[in-house]
Amino acid sequence: MLMLSDVVFYDALIDSVFYFFLPCILGLFFMIQGRRAKTKLLFYYGLALIGIGLTLGGPTFFDLTTILITGNNMDGLLKIYIMWVPTAVLAGPLMAYVWSEIIIPKKKWYFLSIVLILNMLILLDLFIFHWMTPIIIPPAIPGEGLVEVYYGLLIPTQRLPARWSLFVNSYGLVFGAGVLYKAFKVKGIFRKKYIYLSINIVFHCLSRILMFQMIQAFGGGVKFIFIIIDTATLVFAYLGLRAEPEERKKKVKKKIIAKDSFFRIVERPEHISEEEVAYYREQKICLVCKGKVEGFNIFLCPNCEALYHEDCARALTEMENSCWVCIDPIDESKPTKPFKKVEGKKKNNKKSSHLKR
Repeated sequence: MLMLSDVVFYDALIDSVFYFFLPCILGLFFMIQGRRAKTKLLFYYGLALIGIGLTLGGPTFFDLTTILITGNNMDGLLKIYIMWVPTAVLAGPLMAYVWSEIIIPKKKWYFLSIVLILNMLILLDLFIFHWMTPIIIPPAIPGEGLVEVYYGLLIPTQRLPARWSLFVNSYGLVFGAGVLYKAFKVKGIFRKKYIYLSINIVFHCLSRILMFQMIQAFGGGVKFIFIIIDTATLVFAYLGLRAEPEERKKKVKKKIIAKDSFFRIVERPEHISEEEVAYYREQKICLVCKGKVEGFNIFLCPNCEALYHEDCARALTEMENSCWVCIDPIDESKPTKPFKKVEGKKKNNKKSSHLKR
């Protein structure tokens, strides 16, 4: 016989559905799509979503399930571990990797090191040192309510994450501003993707910051507003991280050979039309190696918006230092080198073969 009151039961059910099942299902969908399209950031984002679902809705779901099956509550310590371990081990590091790869790819490991140290401190507190001594208060009658967990001076877990959320999401807003800044530095499909990602992180952080205050002021009914906002932000995250669908297939010949991470240009195209440039850019295809550009380590010519892999652009910088479309220098601090040497070699080869005959 269910001993929970209707209010507690439906509130726990709503939290389980929207904060546990929904993030886990969407996270699994993101992982499948990322694996199919070989988009690693989308895959990692989906895996992080599962960790977030375990943290936000997992404790309530498992406590409710235990009551429905056994009539008693789940162990309080287990509830604490479900609240913190998925965030420290899974969601925190993966989300940090995704956003640092988007904003500061060259310095991402410095940022990730800080995040991993902070997460390690959380785990040390949980398992060894207990700096924030948890106080577990089960309901007066087992199965009549959910287990409550307090820290230190009887601060409810709902308030502790609120303070932690204010701290973390304030930095999230800074990340969102950084993504929006990068959006105005590029054009075409990448500007749209950066805008989607900035909308995702800014609105999600604002939702997390305001939710606790709004619920305390207007009651639990406003929770659905924030559920809608959080779901919409995940849609924008998917649009920003997914691989663009190919509208048409076009056979291209590779003009570059990749061997041991070094590039050797075999033949430079004589002419690249504006239509080809637009097609390659929209489909995220590098002009040099004709390979799919994944992630955010790209070079976009500021003059003609020709798209290159960062490694391909670096190889061109060493060889001729000029864009294949507009002939502007890729690195303005270095001189350009005409590509006539390859053509001269071809002519010399033809002359030598003619003399041999």
